[in-house]
Amino acid sequence: MIRLERMEPGMTLPAEASRLLREVVTKTLSLPPAPAPWNGYLAWAGERVIGTCAFKNAPAPGRPAEIACFTFPENERRGYAGAMARGLVELARAAKVPVIVANTMPEENASTRVLRRLGFRRAGEGVDDEIGRTWCWELRLRTQLMGVVNVTPDSFSDGGQFFSAEAAIAQGRALVAAGAELIDVGGESTRPGAAEVSEADELARVLPVLRGLKGCGAELSIDTTKPAVAAAALEAGATLVNDVTGLRGSDALARLAAKAGARLCVMHMQGVPRTMQENPRYDDVVGEVLAALRGSIEKALAAGVPRANLLADPGIGFGKTFDHNLSLLKHLGRFRELEVSMLVGTSRKAFLGGLTGKPARERDVATAATVAVLAERGTADIVRVHAVAEARDAALVGDAVRLAR
Repeated sequence: MIRLERMEPGMTLPAEASRLLREVVTKTLSLPPAPAPWNGYLAWAGERVIGTCAFKNAPAPGRPAEIACFTFPENERRGYAGAMARGLVELARAAKVPVIVANTMPEENASTRVLRRLGFRRAGEGVDDEIGRTWCWELRLRTQLMGVVNVTPDSFSDGGQFFSAEAAIAQGRALVAAGAELIDVGGESTRPGAAEVSEADELARVLPVLRGLKGCGAELSIDTTKPAVAAAALEAGATLVNDVTGLRGSDALARLAAKAGARLCVMHMQGVPRTMQENPRYDDVVGEVLAALRGSIEKALAAGVPRANLLADPGIGFGKTFDHNLSLLKHLGRFRELEVSMLVGTSRKAFLGGLTGKPARERDVATAATVAVLAERGTADIVRVHAVAEARDAALVGDAVRLAR
């Protein structure tokens, strides 16, 4: 059994504490306030100090708090690494922190094996931060919810319902109140057979809504394929660009995101919205979608988007049959190879209609079932949904089962 005790400036360590531990504690206590405040904790086993960890508070709206943990080689074989990591999980859950970020030495060791057993995943290559060059790992304690606001007359599930700016803003705020941490605003339908929308019309639809939702308490995302719309949306308050084409035609959206320091989601789609459901074919849907997303990520990285700012979306329902969608959901764990956050949108999709026989607006229970499965398996970091309240309850259950001992 270990306990975690907050470190305070000027505190002294027991005489038997190792040199390495003293150095790390000193560095933890003197970390600069920017980009975020840190609180240090000592890890005790009885009366012996076995290590330290640092709790990093949320540095900006829309970005989750983090916990970074430190363990030490001389103690790892005694089971302390696992005990410390489990203690951090409990600390984070009590503090309602959505994600734990752990940094380890950049090689396979006892700590990395412990993190894997606890459900941590590699979150990119080595990172340079206050404690030097490390491997970065993540454990998401809460599946995040992205609420959908379609400012269109022809979206497949709610076409025209929120077409006015006033209705769309009210809907966005209602979704935040229901638990959405991100709001995805789109001004062009991507349903099968959808007509294209001019740049001017799309701007007229989304900009008033983004401006009206700025400061609503959620991160704002712009769902667009047009660089001019993305650029204006970023100026209006969006911090995430959601590209359903996965940069297939150009890296312009990636360059915009890199310049603005915004996040970028690359999605897989076979074909274009107008024709994507006309006999989509794959020899290996999981392998082909995975390879395509890897290419999109490499393109975004080359354009200057940091890996930490990237998300990938397998594109459920975008150029996929009923069986393709189910296969992707079953094997979504393979997409962790991409080492970026995963965004998944199953909400009200046609394959759920095929399962339940219900029209789009009556598929929220089926959508919630997929959210619970994704949360329990830990294969989605963010779920994109129309009915946030139902999805929130489903995610809470799935997350709790995944994290149970």
